[in-house]
Parts: sequence; structure tokens; C-alpha cells
Amino acid sequence: MKEQWEFRATFWLPAAAAVAGIAMVALATVALHAVRQRYQLALDGRVLGLAHRVESLLRERAVENAASSLDEPFREASPEVAGMVLHDSRGIELVRLGRTDGTLRSRKVTIFLGPHGRGGPPSSEERSQRLRQLRNAPGTAGSSGLGPPWARGDASRTGTTDGRAGRGRYVLEVFLAPHAGRPPLATRLILPAAVAGSLALVALALVAGRLLDRQRELVLQEAQQRRSEALGRAGAGLAHQLRTPLATIKGSLQMIAEEATGERPARRARAAIAQAERMERMLGLLLDYARPPEPEPEEVEVAGLLDELATGRDDVRTGVTPGLRVVADREHLLQILENLVDNALAASPGDASVEITVRPEGRLAVFVVADRGPGPGEDPEELFEPYVTGRADGTGLGLPIARNLAEGNGGSLELRPRTGGGTEAILRLPLAGGGA
Repeated sequence: MKEQWEFRATFWLPAAAAVAGIAMVALATVALHAVRQRYQLALDGRVLGLAHRVESLLRERAVENAASSLDEPFREASPEVAGMVLHDSRGIELVRLGRTDGTLRSRKVTIFLGPHGRGGPPSSEERSQRLRQLRNAPGTAGSSGLGPPWARGDASRTGTTDGRAGRGRYVLEVFLAPHAGRPPLATRLILPAAVAGSLALVALALVAGRLLDRQRELVLQEAQQRRSEALGRAGAGLAHQLRTPLATIKGSLQMIAEEATGERPARRARAAIAQAERMERMLGLLLDYARPPEPEPEEVEVAGLLDELATGRDDVRTGVTPGLRVVADREHLLQILENLVDNALAASPGDASVEITVRPEGRLAVFVVADRGPGPGEDPEELFEPYVTGRADGTGLGLPIARNLAEGNGGSLELRPRTGGGTEAILRLPLAGGGA
């Protein structure tokens, strides 16, 4: 259950925050793009309005007065207009005003002024003059040396690109200032603010996940501590109440065994005594779990302790860094290792040995008791619960007592699966001298 909670707190909260942040950034991107489009369209509208103003003035004053016709709207234009250039249909520059270098953006607008630089068809006077020229000009019927109709001077209104196509067409190029069409600073900060907000949201979710995980862990630890204390008080009271009658029963059985005249009654009495002694050990373990003895830390040489532990046990192999010393209560450490070795031997196959290795790791010494048994199961922490055991003859108090002793000496104890099968019991204790 704890692992599931940690998964929700450390993964789902940041994941949800990341999704919300991405949505926030996407929304800000769309909004910023829409605002920029709006400002660009407004700018294009102002450019077209300026071109319409220039076209109207040119229609009124003719192309010959183009300089004055462009100067007035240029001076009245918004600061976004840096300069203007007017070209005729052949690209020849007619007027240039303001700043028009190539580093600026520009908009080109085509304006139409008619064949004579004015709008509309030829006037009545122009038509009369043209007809007189046609009647007086030499040439065959239907033709004239003056060229196509509606010609003025040397300019033709029809025919090639120098003729009608392009006559009366001009291009107004409007150069824009660098800031033209740019949204205000507050608007441009929408996307950076959204990115910063999404990152802050993810960071807040990470912190919240860790806090929730820590709070959950503290709640579980507090509940476990209360449960252990309640169980310890109940067990201690029960053990005190049972030890006196159990001692009486054991003493009576010993007298019966001594006074028995036959082998069968004596054997039964000895079997009963063995069970009474087993109950005494269980009561002793229960008292140790309820009230762990206070540690008396000292520097302990690990190699000598392991030699003492492995004496007479051919199925126990040890390996330790030479000169390694830990700070712990020697009797507590010996009791912890004996418990772990007994569990490992009970779980191991008959021909497998138990390995004890010790190595320094930072400021700690790491004891590893490894076997080739069936493993600790799916939830190794469950084995540290009181009265939970995988052994038929187990009491379910050995591992809880070993962990209490380890934590009382400033260390920790855990179980984990061993690569290739089996269990590894990991005991960590402080190194003498503070370690590396």
C-alpha cells in the first residue's frame, strides 16, 4: 500500500501538473498568435488606408505632383511608417520619402490612376483632339500613323507592356518601422509567463508529492509505533503474569522427571520440560521486543566478531575488509547477526552455505547475510511485523527484535531478493571514526 501511495504522490501529481502546464503553454501560444495576427491585420489596414489616401491625392493632382501628393500623407502617417517609395509600372522610382533601407519590412500596394495619370476615361477635349489627328493623318483606311486609339504623346494605351498593360498602374511601397505591428510588452510576455507558470506548477507538484509521501510515511510510522507500543505493553504484562506459573510448571516437571520410575514417564516429562523452556524463550523474546535493552556502544572489530559467529558452523562463509570497525553494542550486534544467520540457514537448501560479507560504504558499514532460499516474498517488510514468520518453528519476533536493536544502535535493517534466488539481509551500522 505504501509503494502505491508513493507512486501516486511522486508520479501522478507531477504528471498531472505537467499536463496542465503543457495545456497552459499551448493556450498562451494560441492566444499570442491570435493577438499578433490581430495587430498585423490592423497594420495592413493602416497601410491600405495610407495607400488609398495617396491614390486619392494623385487622382486629384496628377502624377506630375507626386512628390507633394506623397509628402502630405507621409507626414500625417503614424510613427509605424518609416518611409515610402512610388514606382511606375516599369519599376522606375518616382518619389522617395523617409527611411527606406533594406533592413526594414515593407508592404507594396498597387494603385490605379488611369492612362493619363488620372482616373476615369479620356476627356471630351482629348477625344476631339484624337479624332482630328486621325482624319488629318496619312495612311490607309482603318489605319493611322498615330498608332492605336487613345494614345497620348509617345505613350501607347494598348499593345505591349509599354502600352495599355500597365498604363496608369503604380506601386506604392511603404517601409515600416521596426516596432510596427508589434504587440505591447505585456502581451508579448504571455508565453514566457505561461512557461514559467507551468514550470513552477510542476515544481510545486514535485514538492507536494514529496511532502505527501513524507506525511504518509510519518503517519504509518506513528501508527506502527503505537501498535508496537500497545503490543509491547500487552505482551510485557502477559509475559510477567505467565513467567511465574510457567516456572512452577517447569520445576514440577523436573521433579517428576527425576522421580519417574519408568523410561516412558521420564521421556514424557522431559518433552514437557522442553516445551516449557521453549515458552520461556518466547516470553523472553516478547519482553525484549516490548522493552529493547539500552545499547552500550563501543568500537567493535568486525573480523573478530564474525570469526566468533562462524566458529563451529561449516556452512557459514565470511568476508570482511581488514581492519573494519563499527560503533555498536557488541552483544546487540552479535544477537542481530545470529538471528539473521539462523533464518538464512533455516531457509537454505541442505547443500547451500550462508555468506556474510561486510564492506564500508561512506560513513556506514554494510553487513550482507545472503542465502539461496525461496526469497523474502513480494513484500519483505511484512516479515518485520510481529508474529509474522515463514518458518514452522518460528516465533515471528526475531526480525522485529533485530530491527529494533539495529535502529537502537543508529543503523537499519532490511530484506531484499538476491540475484539468482534467495534473500539478502542488509544491516547498516556507523563506522568507527566516522568513515570516509
